[in-house]
Amino acid sequence: MIHQELEDFGKLFANLSTPPIIVNTMDTYSEEAKENIKRLIFTKYDSDVMSVVPRCDCGELTGHDNVGRVCGECQRVCGSQLESDITPILWMAPPQGVKALINPIIWIMASRIFRIDGVNVIRWICDSSYQPPRKFPPILAQLEDMGITRGYNNFIDNFDKYMDMLIGMRRFRRNQNVKDFEWLIKNYRDRVLCKYIPLPNRSLMVVEERNDKRILDTTMIGLVDATLMMAGIDTPVNAGLSVRVRENRTAKVLNGLTEGFYNQYFYTNLNGKTGHVRKHMEASRLFYSFRAVISSITKVHDFEEIHIPWTIGVGALNTHLLNKLEKRGIRGIEAKNFLTAHALEYHPLIDEMFREIIADSEEGGIPCMFCRYPSLMRASIQKFVITKVKTDVGDPTIGLSILDVVGFNADKIS
Repeated sequence: MIHQELEDFGKLFANLSTPPIIVNTMDTYSEEAKENIKRLIFTKYDSDVMSVVPRCDCGELTGHDNVGRVCGECQRVCGSQLESDITPILWMAPPQGVKALINPIIWIMASRIFRIDGVNVIRWICDSSYQPPRKFPPILAQLEDMGITRGYNNFIDNFDKYMDMLIGMRRFRRNQNVKDFEWLIKNYRDRVLCKYIPLPNRSLMVVEERNDKRILDTTMIGLVDATLMMAGIDTPVNAGLSVRVRENRTAKVLNGLTEGFYNQYFYTNLNGKTGHVRKHMEASRLFYSFRAVISSITKVHDFEEIHIPWTIGVGALNTHLLNKLEKRGIRGIEAKNFLTAHALEYHPLIDEMFREIIADSEEGGIPCMFCRYPSLMRASIQKFVITKVKTDVGDPTIGLSILDVVGFNADKIS
């Protein structure tokens, strides 16, 4: 399984180079205070030219004379905005009486997987003020019969138990996404519940104000709303709030942060045919990448394997081959010239090294992401393993199983 490692927010928080700002303790009871929070959430530009004058985040300290000084207002170091660190500045902590926060990625996945008849089951359990969009759905009665009690702290205390109960339900247990989610929380259990959650660095959130118009990514609205909802909850003014109110507000913040911001941001900027993932990972020429026409594998094979041409193998695996040659006493220019000379000509030594590289791979082949151009919306990117580099130098095609051509909308070449 290829997946992104779940971030360890506790480790990230402990290794911060500058003091964090905890949103919970920030005042929100004046327009000036709210504007101050917004200045820490996003960066505002009022021209087409980015200023190179050193400054702190709030602008209180500016100029080269103040470089390195810590601002008394925003607690940020004065420096060049072009060289600013994107480490999170704002952080959320569990409000007083609330036991922990839930990793936003876990909340997103759980809310998406455990959703029935328009009901967000996770939010229903955590937020006692949440009302389903329709008259009491049967699933909620089933959850009550199973002994699941509503309340955010109760969910934190019984996280493993409740997850096992939900995963074990008939309507969920055969779902592959549920199985993957179960694997994730078991392997990253120590990162599921957090003491602190970061908010995106203001350098990544940009607002432009020109000609009396404000231009911004609308996904930022969810981020601002969630931040303002959490802000001030631990100030003296809110000292009288009950634990239940704090629990419900925490659940609303997590849901707003994920549904209102992260989900929308991922969908708008990362996913889709124009998103950063396809644009920079599949539509750009990267290291260890290649492109060629496909043909069918006609001999006995596994449908998850692909065979690559000799010339592509020499190019894409060049670094690996150079390391192999160095161990054999062939180094530097001599090694590069050797590979160049045999990029279009078979050589048994290179064939031997290809086989070694494949044999050293833990998955029985070299894992790779295979993309069909132009990309489609569904199944046009799949994971395969390279199990063979073709020794027929005259065959420039990538061998693909006939069982896999449908997802790529490829011709059935034989």
